[in-house]
Amino acid sequence: MALAAVLLLVAALSAASHAQEIRITSQQWQGRQIYEFRGYHDVEVFYFRVPDQTVLANWSFTARELTDCEPRNVSIYLKHGSFPVVNPNNATFPNDFRTQDEAGKVKGLSILSDGAKNSLQVEQPLPGDWFLIAFLTFENTRIEQKGIAKYCSTSFTTNLDVTWTNETILLIPEVQNYQDIQIHQSIEQDQQIYYKFFVPVETHWATINIKNCENNCPIQVYWRARALPLIDEAEGLNCTGNISICSTGFLPLEGEWHYLTIAAEANTTYSLKIIYHTCAQEYPVTKYFLTNDLDTGKVCSSVSEVSRFRMLFRGSKQHFEKAEAEVCWDRVGLFRRSMSASFAYEFDLLPDENGTSPLKLEVATGQPTILSFYVNPKQDIGGNMWLDVGMDPKMKTTGYNVTFVVCFSHLERFKPSFNHPKCDPDDFYLLEINATKRYARAVIPYPEPGTWNVVIQPFCHENKSKITCPNETLPFFFSIISSACVYGSCGPLGRCSISRTAGYSLSTCICSAGYKGWGCTDASEAVPYSELLLSTLLLTLSNLLFIPSIVLAIYRKYYTEALVYVSIMFFSTFYHACDGVAYSFCLIRPDVLQFCDFYSAILAFWVTMIAMSDVSPTLTSLFHMGGAIAVALGIEYDQFGIAVFAVPVASGVVILVISWALHCRREGGCYPSKKYWIWCLPPGLLLAAVGLVVYAFLQTERNYKFVHSAWHAVMALSIMFLLPFKREKKQVELAWRGLQA
Repeated sequence: MALAAVLLLVAALSAASHAQEIRITSQQWQGRQIYEFRGYHDVEVFYFRVPDQTVLANWSFTARELTDCEPRNVSIYLKHGSFPVVNPNNATFPNDFRTQDEAGKVKGLSILSDGAKNSLQVEQPLPGDWFLIAFLTFENTRIEQKGIAKYCSTSFTTNLDVTWTNETILLIPEVQNYQDIQIHQSIEQDQQIYYKFFVPVETHWATINIKNCENNCPIQVYWRARALPLIDEAEGLNCTGNISICSTGFLPLEGEWHYLTIAAEANTTYSLKIIYHTCAQEYPVTKYFLTNDLDTGKVCSSVSEVSRFRMLFRGSKQHFEKAEAEVCWDRVGLFRRSMSASFAYEFDLLPDENGTSPLKLEVATGQPTILSFYVNPKQDIGGNMWLDVGMDPKMKTTGYNVTFVVCFSHLERFKPSFNHPKCDPDDFYLLEINATKRYARAVIPYPEPGTWNVVIQPFCHENKSKITCPNETLPFFFSIISSACVYGSCGPLGRCSISRTAGYSLSTCICSAGYKGWGCTDASEAVPYSELLLSTLLLTLSNLLFIPSIVLAIYRKYYTEALVYVSIMFFSTFYHACDGVAYSFCLIRPDVLQFCDFYSAILAFWVTMIAMSDVSPTLTSLFHMGGAIAVALGIEYDQFGIAVFAVPVASGVVILVISWALHCRREGGCYPSKKYWIWCLPPGLLLAAVGLVVYAFLQTERNYKFVHSAWHAVMALSIMFLLPFKREKKQVELAWRGLQA
């Protein structure tokens, strides 16, 4: 294998002779609008892909206000693999949630929307998918009417610049599953050399060997899975002083690329060897040969004449070391069952010949048992993944206790331990069940794609001392399920929604009534149910104040106006009954009720002003129909805009003033009567003005039920004052004849 090592080195040095670092702009998102954060449905998602062997990734951000507004706070979060799980309003997560920010996987930054350029750098980032979310800090709880309050719009631009290297030396085994890797290398002082090698499935252990190291072996070795090692954080081995051999072992990630960095404090040479330890049942029959031509002039500079000779290598299973028995864990196969709902799938034991999956799993007591399953990118990462584990409630032990230690993780395999830490260093990925706690759950929001491992190890113990279990296997229950939101729901009053952004789908909870948090389960600011009932009653029953206006309109023979007042009372009542939280009743679709509520309210203003005008029946009919069509068009175009309200009111005022002026000129006297000017018009206008001010400027989310109910009341009362006195038939006929003349 020494000659094979030389062969690999020659090929590697030939590629490395052209090594360089290349800086490119990988991707840019330009000019997307971002919004205030009330829930995860308000965030904007940006997708990036980082290439392999990236040395540095630099994300730059610019946020600016598109209108004349003060700069606002912009929050930015970045994560590899899946959407960042964040908690900007400090709400509590639902029970049993394990979030990525607790595991240190989410990077955050806060900037101002002042147009300044900001950046976030990640050294030696993981390759593949990266997700960035951006949103504005929620600050204003006032309900602002469109067209009256200042409208602020924030544009967000981000781009990614990456610097990657092509100087990585690729280590290729002769047979990927059953071959050691060896290379001879020279290195200069302060130089760093990168290597990468692929670890196949069923490789449960790997060993790094440094041999034949000269000059007191002044090198350090760092390794990492999936990306170049970050020296300050990666696992390392100091070989200084180890002249004969410097060796260490590690638990690799199966089916992933691994990277080595060797750094030297002085000039030296060494031999590098990576040994795979497998748990495969059989070795393949060796029936292959490796041949190559060697140019001695390129290998040995002292050779004056260039000569070539052919080498022949025969693979041998003797080069491979089989893992020790305790490293080879029992593997249990799982199969995936997908459901029709979004993000709904589960993993279960392989079915038997009858097509049914066993209800429980028998796990060995002498070594760990591993369950592995795969989460697909894109379509699987937008939900919440649930891992439930439990003991058989009928299981009885005599004289000893049993504790199941379950270590679950993404890609990595943590070996369970009876003593702390029982899984990873922080026991973040730990579930533990025993006689007093027979059930445990972990929920992973927005799980990362790739292989997830669940490693199970039962421990028998007496008085906190571990003993050998008398049974070879013990029963164990588990459930692995994914769903949208929190089992498809969002707390007592929230709503589960599927959002689509940047080509990705994700489930989010839309909270109401003061509930907040990932699953709308944080009730620290929740509105009491009694207050919710009061809100529904106020917003619906306040519309009954239109009854006096309806009766008065009928009494004064304003039948068209009375019909409009009946419609606004009806639709406003049932719209607010449907829009209520906790206590609601929807007669028809909410969007239809909302349209009819807005339409009837503006139409009521219009017909009242036409009734106040001194126009003929023909013009009255014309104005009624024209106004009805125009208001319907305006509501459909922009029902929340100020124009849909201001245009009918302004047009009505113009018609009103012109008709009154013409009447005064024609009759030579004041119109309407002095009584109407003194006792009806001032209070009616005052009530209408108060109602408009209240509606436009004073509503907040907390006082909405009171202020909006007051709006109903003052509008109904203003109609009673503004609706003109009953006109005699003779006066109507005279006015009509005068217009004809």
